[in-house]
Formats: sequence, C-alpha cells, structure tokens
Amino acid sequence: MYGLINKAIHDFVLDQFDQATWDRITERAGIPGKVFEPMEQYPDAETYTLVASASDVLNMDPEDILSGFGHYWVIYTGIHGYGDLMKSSGSSFEEFVSNLDQLHTRVGLAFNDLKPPSFKIKREDVGTLLVTYTSERPGLVPLVEGLFHGLAERFGQSIEIEHLGPGQGEHDELFRITVLEEPDPDKAIDSVTAGCPFTPDAKTE
Repeated sequence: MYGLINKAIHDFVLDQFDQATWDRITERAGIPGKVFEPMEQYPDAETYTLVASASDVLNMDPEDILSGFGHYWVIYTGIHGYGDLMKSSGSSFEEFVSNLDQLHTRVGLAFNDLKPPSFKIKREDVGTLLVTYTSERPGLVPLVEGLFHGLAERFGQSIEIEHLGPGQGEHDELFRITVLEEPDPDKAIDSVTAGCPFTPDAKTE
C-alpha cells in the first residue's frame, strides 16, 4: 500500500488518542519511530500489522478499528489534497459511489502501480442499492462499511448497510445499502474528527 494510508492511520490515532499511543502501536508492530512517506510504497503486511497492533494496544476489535478508519479516511482525503477531486465526483452518496472507480483512475495518474478496489452499483429499488466491492486485499469489509458511512455523512445523509457476503467473483463482496434521506448540506460533516470517534470506554495499555 502507499504510505498515504499508513500516514492516515498515524493521524487517525493522533486525532483520536495521542502520540504516546501511536508510539506503543508502532513498537508493538516492530517498527518503532517509523515515518511513512505518502508517495512511497510499503508492504501490505505492514499495514495489517499496524491494525493488529492497534487492536492490542487499544483493547479493541480489529473490525472496529477498520470501520473507524474507513469513516475517517473519507474526510481525511478531502482535507489532505483531494478535496477538489472529491467535489467533482458527486453531490450525493449514490452518485459518489457510482463514480468511485473513475476517481481511483484519476488518482492512479499520480500513484504508479496503484491497486485500488472497484465498486459497482446496481439500483435494486428506490433508495436501495446493491454494491459489489472487489479487492484482492482480504479482510477489509469493516473498513468499506466505515467508508460508506463516512461518504453518507459527507453529504448529510444516513444509510443502512447489510453485508450479503461474497459476490460472484473470487474477490467480490456484496452489500445492500438503503439510503434513508436526500443530501442535506446543513447536515454534511466536513471535520476530519467528526462522526468517527472510538467508543468512550476504549482504553490503552
């Protein structure tokens, strides 16, 4: 994965906790003091290890950490250099998710060898979408669910998500998403820390 992901995990922990917590996580991961450069590539295994180490240090399920990070990632990328690109990709949850593959294609112009996921949408009924998520990276369904919720809040909408399990393709996961309301600029969330805090009783060692 590109270092932008790991850098965002670093900032996520600092926003939600503090530098000391991040230091404990990187020490547990065997990379104490490591600084991630956004445009450099790092092994996927290193990112998975960071999540596992955060789970140990924070006494939280990895799934909850991934979900929180997915939520955070939506706002983080908008603030850190990709705001105009995101604005041009849609003005509602459905429109934005429909354009995610195009967005990733444009991002790929700056990131060589980018291996983004794919999102395909089929409208099942009014307000109900079937979304096929395709990625060679395993175990990221909670992150994708957090991403969906973050995208909905970006447009002042709320959604319900049902993970239907594997899709037809080898690396497919299928979701049914019910969009509960129309976009509302007055309810839109644009703060990087809004809407995605960890549970109040999460404790570090």
